[in-house]
Amino acid sequence: MFDIISGTSAGAINAVIIVNHVLQNRAESNPWDGSVERLCQYWKDVSTDSWCVENPLIRSWHDITWRLRQEFNKFWQMALMAFDDNFREIPCLLPFYYLWPDRCGDIATLESFRRYWSRIFFSMSGFGIPNVLSPPIFQPDFKFLNPFNFIIRYDNTPLVNTIRNIGMLKNIR
Repeated sequence: MFDIISGTSAGAINAVIIVNHVLQNRAESNPWDGSVERLCQYWKDVSTDSWCVENPLIRSWHDITWRLRQEFNKFWQMALMAFDDNFREIPCLLPFYYLWPDRCGDIATLESFRRYWSRIFFSMSGFGIPNVLSPPIFQPDFKFLNPFNFIIRYDNTPLVNTIRNIGMLKNIR
């Protein structure tokens, strides 16, 4: 039925779920029926809200901070217009080039903010991602005896159990 199935990251998961559904239902007149629902069910099961944007206080804080940054940038751009822009390139000031108040730039969009903090919260915190990854497992450096050098590993057993629990894959180990 399929010569090649390919995907990367979430695309690979989508491909496996859809192809598996089709293979499990190939005796039906239309084995594709229900594949969309199966895929939607999977993503509902593994989706997890992140506290960063769903919280109205954080969202309001982001919006207010974004507006304040806009005004801050305008003020400093106007205030420093009197100076020649090349004064920052004086050798003693050059290390501080990006620390000038008019170089702060914009705050991230709300979506970028959500993605950044979700990554920090889910992958760097000690909680893991429900239904997807275990909490981080720290593997210390025993070879070079460096306590600050370690590898962070994750266990995907929660993801396997999620897939198994909604009956997507049979005989998965």
